[in-house]
Amino acid sequence: MLPYFAVTAATGFLSWLSEFIRNTPRSQTQRATERPGLRRVRVLRWTPIDFFIIAVMVTFSAVRYEVGTDYGMYARRFQELSTVDWSGQLAASPQEIGYTALSLFLRGFTDNPSIIFWVTSALTVIPVYAAIKKQSLNPTMSLLLYVLLAFFVAPFNIIRQGIAISLSFYASTFLDRNKTAFVIINAIAATFHTSAILVAVIQLLARNAKPTKKKALILGVVALVAAGGISQWSFLSTFLNSLNERYDTYLGAAAVGLGSYLVIVTRVALLAYAMRLGRSQHYQRYGMYVLIGIMFLIAGTQSEAVNRMELYFGIFLILLIPNQLAGRRDAGLHKVGLCIAGGIYLAMYLSNWGHLTPYQTYL
Repeated sequence: MLPYFAVTAATGFLSWLSEFIRNTPRSQTQRATERPGLRRVRVLRWTPIDFFIIAVMVTFSAVRYEVGTDYGMYARRFQELSTVDWSGQLAASPQEIGYTALSLFLRGFTDNPSIIFWVTSALTVIPVYAAIKKQSLNPTMSLLLYVLLAFFVAPFNIIRQGIAISLSFYASTFLDRNKTAFVIINAIAATFHTSAILVAVIQLLARNAKPTKKKALILGVVALVAAGGISQWSFLSTFLNSLNERYDTYLGAAAVGLGSYLVIVTRVALLAYAMRLGRSQHYQRYGMYVLIGIMFLIAGTQSEAVNRMELYFGIFLILLIPNQLAGRRDAGLHKVGLCIAGGIYLAMYLSNWGHLTPYQTYL
């Protein structure tokens, strides 16, 4: 477990150092991105330290060996690919076309499966880091929450969906000012995991909604009803089958364990905490997305696959909380408390999910 906390400390310190010596914003004054319902956010230039942080995180993810439930499966399928017949391989692959095409492309260079983990690690880390740089009022705190709330390690178990989550998160930064980019990036995300289509639609529809107690109650009731009979909804089965034949079987996936109920409690507590910090303009969109994520967690208590949909929305906590803390005189005390609580959460997560410990590498 120590390696995970070591990379957390290293990236947090480097990010703080980058902020301490960072260059000015892209113009002499703070350049702001206008978005309805959100504060003006500084857009900072990248520094060499930012690239070093990315290198550390990508390397940590890429050089793991037999860490994560599906590591062996992805390595084996990569080695089994043949670049002689791309069309046949694409048609026969049980995985999405984007991931399969990427694997075939890389397979043309080497049969060493480590390359697929290097590339997929980059695709999960870089989009999130870029979104943080664009949207966060405190990139260091956002980065720490990204690791401590386990969004960084979750893709170790769900590689393709992890890429889709990261791309979807980055696409959200274009939602107001460049919808073409929003659509294109989500379309790319969908080639890695088709669930990104549904997420993009929800993000678009909910972008101006306010997370009120009434909405929370309504979504909670809907989620509870869904949890009680989601596997029996024939229309949902038909829809999932139209996206990918494998998805139809996801509804019958095993119910989640105790750890997932603890995640629900944690998410509710963090959203309530963010609400108590004040209902700033920043709270509106990110808070609504987190609330929708909690709905997926509740609805997914009887299906692990539905439960995983929450990651698309829960990840907005890494923007919501730091931006809510911005400008507060007691922000330092809050950050210390969040880091302690986050460390406890990460330890719990690593102990209970997907063969993430012990961390080992092939180096």
